[in-house]
Parts: sequence; C-alpha cells; structure tokens
Amino acid sequence: MRSRARELHRHCRFVRTGRERRADRRSARALCGGLVIATKGGLTRSGPNEWDNDARPVHLKQALEGSLKRLRLDCIDLYQLHRHDPKVPYAESVGALAEMQRAGKIRHIGVSNVSLEQLAQARTIVTVVSVQNRYNYEDRSSEDVLDVCTKDGLAFLPGHPSRPESDERATARETRSRS
Repeated sequence: MRSRARELHRHCRFVRTGRERRADRRSARALCGGLVIATKGGLTRSGPNEWDNDARPVHLKQALEGSLKRLRLDCIDLYQLHRHDPKVPYAESVGALAEMQRAGKIRHIGVSNVSLEQLAQARTIVTVVSVQNRYNYEDRSSEDVLDVCTKDGLAFLPGHPSRPESDERATARETRSRS
C-alpha cells in the first residue's frame, strides 16, 4: 500500500472515492494531504450490483457523516449529489447539501446525472462547482450540460468515459430511478 500511496501523491491531486465503505477506508489509508477528495451521496445498496435512489436529506446527512468517519476527515472537499430521487423534491436534496456546507462539513458541492433544468435549479440554491454525467465516445447525451459547464467554468467529470452502458444495464438503471 505504501508504494501505491507514494505513486498516488506523485501523479494525482484528485481522488474520487468509491461507493462502497471498503473504498472509503482504502482511500483514507492513502491520504496525507495535498489531494482533493470527492465522493457522492444519494444511493443505497440493496444487493450485489443493485443501487436504489435515496436523496432524502436525512439519508444524505447520514451518508456524509459515514464518509467523513471512514475517510477520517472533518470536511469533504467535493461532495456530489448522485442523482435526482423522484420521491424527494430536488431542491430539498440540494438544500440538505447546502446546509451541510454551511456547517463546514462540505467544501464544494457538485451534482451528478443531471439535466440542464436540474443544474439550473441546483445553482439557485448553492454554488455548484462540478457536474458528473455519463459521457463517452458512444454516449454524448450530456453535450448540452457539458456546453453550459464549459461556458460557465464548471468542472465536467465524464462518468464512465471508457465504458459504454449496455442496453440491458441502461434499462435496469432507468427502471430503478423511476421507482
């Protein structure tokens, strides 16, 4: 692990932790300053390779507290809302992140898997610094969001840049996000 941490610090300044607790703990072992740590909240794991939306403010707060503990940090550099939860008004979810930012637990806020309308709504509530949407050589459906990010100076983090989504996985993901 020590050689991996040394290489990480030589070549990288941004780390996005994984969705699982193990990834947070591995990241915590490698940290020793100088890195920007990013993670997301808004999903729960219901089974192997199964993720369900949960962007309720209470869950987002619990997820953030868990990440802070596992990463052994007082503040996450970049915390992103994973995606809109149809059961929760988007403004409530983003508002919960704003509240945690005011409490000093989040330095910067980002959003993920958003439409132009959702990005605009989030920006009326908080200063959004980044967007992470699916974007790769086969899927350019977020081109309009990328254009706004470029124009307004927001970071755009391509999600799954080298792994196009199969039709079967896309259908399963869309079905879960609507429920």
